Amino acid sequence: MSLKTLLFSILSTLMILLWSATFIAVLHNEKNEIQTELYNNSKNVAQSLSLTLTNAKGDKTLMETMINAVFDGGHFNQIVLTDMNHHILYNRIKEINEYKVPKWFKKLIKLTSPTANANVSNGWSPLGILYVQNDVEYAYDKLYKIFIQLLIIYSVATIVSIIILKIILNQILKPLEKIKNQAKEIINKKFVTIKKMSFIKELKDVTIALNKMVEKLKIMFENANKEIVKLKQKEYIDPLTGLKNRKYYIEKLNSLINSEENILEGVNIFIMIKNLEEANKKLGRIKTDNLIKEIAKNIEFFLKSKILPDLNNTDFIFARLNGSEFAIFIPNITKEEAQKILYLLHNHMYKLVKKYTDIIEILIGAFMIKSSTNLEEILSNTDKAVAMAAVNQEKTALIETQAHVMYSKEEWKEILLEALKNDNIDFLRYNAVDLKNNNIHHKTLSLCLKTENKTLKYSDFIPAAIHLDMIDEIYKNAINKLINLKFISKKISFKLPVEFISKTNNFLYLKKAFINKKPDYELILELPEKFIIEDIDTARELIKIFKQNSLKFGIYNFIAESKDFNYIIDLHPEFIKSDKNFYINQKSEILTHLKNIAITTETDLIATGVNEEKYIKELQEKGIYIIQGSITDKIKQD
Repeated sequence: MSLKTLLFSILSTLMILLWSATFIAVLHNEKNEIQTELYNNSKNVAQSLSLTLTNAKGDKTLMETMINAVFDGGHFNQIVLTDMNHHILYNRIKEINEYKVPKWFKKLIKLTSPTANANVSNGWSPLGILYVQNDVEYAYDKLYKIFIQLLIIYSVATIVSIIILKIILNQILKPLEKIKNQAKEIINKKFVTIKKMSFIKELKDVTIALNKMVEKLKIMFENANKEIVKLKQKEYIDPLTGLKNRKYYIEKLNSLINSEENILEGVNIFIMIKNLEEANKKLGRIKTDNLIKEIAKNIEFFLKSKILPDLNNTDFIFARLNGSEFAIFIPNITKEEAQKILYLLHNHMYKLVKKYTDIIEILIGAFMIKSSTNLEEILSNTDKAVAMAAVNQEKTALIETQAHVMYSKEEWKEILLEALKNDNIDFLRYNAVDLKNNNIHHKTLSLCLKTENKTLKYSDFIPAAIHLDMIDEIYKNAINKLINLKFISKKISFKLPVEFISKTNNFLYLKKAFINKKPDYELILELPEKFIIEDIDTARELIKIFKQNSLKFGIYNFIAESKDFNYIIDLHPEFIKSDKNFYINQKSEILTHLKNIAITTETDLIATGVNEEKYIKELQEKGIYIIQGSITDKIKQD
């Protein structure tokens, strides 16, 4: 119960009791006055009528006439004239009750009708005794009308008083409502301050205290935000070209490789600028630096505007690994497309370099990545391709492992269509475990496909689904199944890939899918960091849809590559998932600020790809206690 409700209830109850007590007191006084009036009237009438009857000088007929005249002109129940021996000489009794007073009122308010008497004489000789009793029904009727009038007056007074009380309380406690809303905003990880202070000292003090706390939280977050951005600039950015550096490149690939899905596919390209030291001696440091900056700028522009749009692919990672070497990763392309890129890229760079000097030679080596490939294999094979390029006439080389081709394109299409038709899309479950208590923090679901012979993992069939443009149908099928499934665990997360959430139509699907039927467990939909920071407005709209449907969201593949982390407070995710290497390799300053942001926003930091016990201690030393990976199956079973 809120303070306003409590105060209103207490004060309105006291007010009702006060008005009720006043009403009862007034009614009681009215009753007493009427009761007194009944006796006085009887007494006065008895005395005055007895004097009048004296003038009749014993004429019985005249006395009867006089009694009838008085009886008909007043409100009497009975007038009786007796002789001195109490024998009735004349008796006039009320015959009809014309008053309609409720019986409950008579039982509640009891009135008595006292009888007054007076002696009647003829001169000095007594004639008899006159008895007068007023009509109690008239008294009841009079008191009942007073009761109704008082009831209306006091009811109106009570209602008006309560309304005025409510208005006064609303005005007095309006600042308290603002304080309550401010507290809710803090719980929701939004930091707002109250500008207008209450005139009530206690409320004013509380407001000032909360404002100071919010300001401190904002300053702490802003400082952490600035420091992370500043430190990540040093960590991730090459100072000469402004490109991402080797550390970023390695962490980015790690985040893609070490997820449970592990669908890293595409081409990894190394560009070697050979004889750069000789060029530096000939051209000078400034011209050589300008050449490197122009190479970096031209490669990025060439990829974005000339090559990738033709392949309907705009997603790539571009970094400078060291002084003479650049790296490019382009996902989801074929070997033929990769060979075309190498040819066009080499020709473009050759023409650019020749404007400066003939000393420099451009070597481009590439490695076709399969989903099961690890980082060491990617780097060593790409280096091998660069060495092969050095002896090739074209100065380019592309190599790939002889991976087993599971199915042809046509076979994949048939398998996927059959799976959709027969509802063979299912889920594998991975534990996210809190090391502090060894309890399951939540379960992450990964898609799998069941065939007659075996179960295919996400990494087995999703690349084919992407190439066949069937990702939408698969995820719609999975989400529909997700809504209707029953889980032992009450907290479930499910990743949504960029290929699915980047399409507007899928927004509408997600909005409708959860309207009519909501899951009976807490569902957290995970979004990649890259999607959020590259299109924050779209991400915000999508997350708004989630929240409208009582869903939560988390961030995965997080490597802190944003230039501003205010979006974490703005969107307040449930958790942030990063590859274990991201936490282990971070400088302590960056990790400290990241943890401050997480504490401020009540966001959990989760390490993924934890497949060996040796990483657990390293993560705990870094202050990361929630982990996900194959090792968690040994730590905690459902």
